[in-house]
Amino acid sequence: MEILLSSPKMILWSWSNLFLFNLHNQKHSAAIAEDKINKPWRPIPAGRITPRQTERIIYVMYPVIILVSSAVGGMIPCVAEAFLCLWYNELGGAADPFLKNLLNGLGYGCFLAGPLEVATRRSIFSEGGKAAIWLGVLAAIITTISHTQDFRDMEGDKAAGRSTVPLIVGDSTARAIVLLGMVFGTGVVCWYWEAGWTESMIAWTSGGLMVGNLFYDRTVEGDSASWNLCSAWMFCLMLLPVFCGMKTHDV
Repeated sequence: MEILLSSPKMILWSWSNLFLFNLHNQKHSAAIAEDKINKPWRPIPAGRITPRQTERIIYVMYPVIILVSSAVGGMIPCVAEAFLCLWYNELGGAADPFLKNLLNGLGYGCFLAGPLEVATRRSIFSEGGKAAIWLGVLAAIITTISHTQDFRDMEGDKAAGRSTVPLIVGDSTARAIVLLGMVFGTGVVCWYWEAGWTESMIAWTSGGLMVGNLFYDRTVEGDSASWNLCSAWMFCLMLLPVFCGMKTHDV
């Protein structure tokens, strides 16, 4: 019930920080060139807002996210995410495909840590830091497989001169990395939470569906579906401690 009551605050924290990241991520000329091919409905390529107007909103959003975190919690993840956002978008972090994956993993970790701190009203490093270790495991997994989102954008990335893992190491090799990341990540999470086959079946099944589609359907539509399935698999991994907790409670 406490988490349910905290939901509006969690959503506010997530939305404000994600909005700032998207503003940074979509305002550069290379990003606009790619979006004209891959995502023409976005505000800047669609002509609904200019890059200069976007920059003005960015200046406003920094004090906004600090005020939000001061009011609802999650200040350290907020500051960390802002630093990673600047590194990724303004300091060349996204130019190197492997650094891009690492920053994606760390960024997702911050986006998970912030709402968790808002809901629990305590630091993820409290009580022995088990929550911090768990989020670190998830961040490592995301680092390994985050380029799954790049398969659907290969045409636009190539036209914009971007370097991504699929373009650097090759399509099949990049897909094999996702397969290994899924197997390793699911195995580590099951080991960490001491999950049996009953509790872990949904994670293995969703991961298998994701990599199966990734290799079977290599069209733009198929790769978009694979990224959605990847998100579903990550959600199932996050539910694993809940399933394991239910088993312990039943015993």
